[in-house]
Amino acid sequence: MARGGYGRGAGIALQERRLVGAGQDREPAGSLRRPRVRHCWVQHAGGEWPGLVVQWRQDDSGWCALVSWVEDADALRVEWVPAHRLRRA
Repeated sequence: MARGGYGRGAGIALQERRLVGAGQDREPAGSLRRPRVRHCWVQHAGGEWPGLVVQWRQDDSGWCALVSWVEDADALRVEWVPAHRLRRA
């Protein structure tokens, strides 16, 4: 029978396991940063699609963003898109 991965003889009741290590190496709740995901409009394939900017980077050609969007009901696209093809939502 499987033991659930806690090892032999852990000796910690299930109720108390959530408390082990609680509060250690954690930032205060007020200092947590919000993810910098932004809604945008992506100009692609002859249309404009709602998307999410996940990350920015700068290269020799300028700024571009890692963007995810759905072009049709069957496909999620995730691509690096030049900033000039994006518009704030």
